[in-house]
Amino acid sequence: MGLMTSADVIISFIFVWEVLVLTNSPFLAGLMQSVASLPIIFSAFTGYYVHKSGNYGKITMLSATVRIFLFLWVIIAIFLNYNLILILSLFIVMFLYDFFSDFENSAYYVWYKIIMPKKQYQKASSLMETLRNAIRVISIFSAGFFLLIGFRYALYVSIIVYALAIIPIGMLSRQKELRKRNIEADPIHTFKEGLSFVGKSKVLKYLLITSFLVAFSYGALISVISVYIKISFNLPSYVAGIFLAIGYAGTMIGMALAIKLKGKLSSIILTSETVSALLLLLLSYSNIIYLSVSAFFLIGLFRAFDSIASDVVYQKAIPADYISQISGIFRSFAYLPGFMAGIIFGAVMQFSSARIVFIIMAAIMIVSVVITFSSREIRKIKLDD
Repeated sequence: MGLMTSADVIISFIFVWEVLVLTNSPFLAGLMQSVASLPIIFSAFTGYYVHKSGNYGKITMLSATVRIFLFLWVIIAIFLNYNLILILSLFIVMFLYDFFSDFENSAYYVWYKIIMPKKQYQKASSLMETLRNAIRVISIFSAGFFLLIGFRYALYVSIIVYALAIIPIGMLSRQKELRKRNIEADPIHTFKEGLSFVGKSKVLKYLLITSFLVAFSYGALISVISVYIKISFNLPSYVAGIFLAIGYAGTMIGMALAIKLKGKLSSIILTSETVSALLLLLLSYSNIIYLSVSAFFLIGLFRAFDSIASDVVYQKAIPADYISQISGIFRSFAYLPGFMAGIIFGAVMQFSSARIVFIIMAAIMIVSVVITFSSREIRKIKLDD
């Protein structure tokens, strides 16, 4: 998953930046992130298909191979040397790239749930997300400099990283052994049964609503930061890469610290999201790049606490035989607002500025805080329950 994460981060950033450079349109940069989120809206159906088939390794290997060929499509478009063809190709490939990534994600959630003991969820989530964010830091930082050389060369690096990522996938293709360990004896529930399970759980309904709000707030972050750096500060791609990398570094450190999180879920979320809202407001008014970078680092740090605490409760609330269906439902609800955010925030940036977007993001965080505070069920939950 590490190399796959690296390739995904690089691709997301360089595609958004290239569209911004070619068109100078914040709206189209936001739309690019919306296109990336669009196929994952259907994750609920993808998760059900992956779980039903049981061919986790084969599905993952096939989707990874298809995505390699999508890179070749973009390379051909670059050599044709027509901006319109390249821009259209970037949008189409971004959609298909994330469509096939969803099959890999569904298989990953099944593997994780089967292999990981229940008592290790918090420790495992913290360590894994720390590693993934460390990879994001290196990848997004490097991507900014690769873009200075040229988009084509940044794409070549992505292809190499992604090709290497396919190798360990083959090691996880022994799905029969995995199924024998846990899932094989369990029934394969329908999509409708997955929805019904979520509907009966107050905890999962709460997590679904708050994940929707958080995803809407941060769903277009790469495009928002790209526009913020390029247009508000008139700085090059490597600065945007450094800016995003520092945010991911904050998240990485937060994930590492989150292994020791204790207490009530509501207290952690209230603190994290309130502080994040205040920092987003600071970003909206800051004209000093160093102050903005510091605020973004802290946003990443507090987002990590929120994320790990919610993920621990989420993992404990779902039986193994429901994990792919329900994780698919959550990804659908998480990426729908991401799709909306790309379009809405892109339009706001086109006609106003990225600074206004930060104010909107802060307001959404406050709404999430109010929902958390008003839920008696959530106020009772402790991470060590």
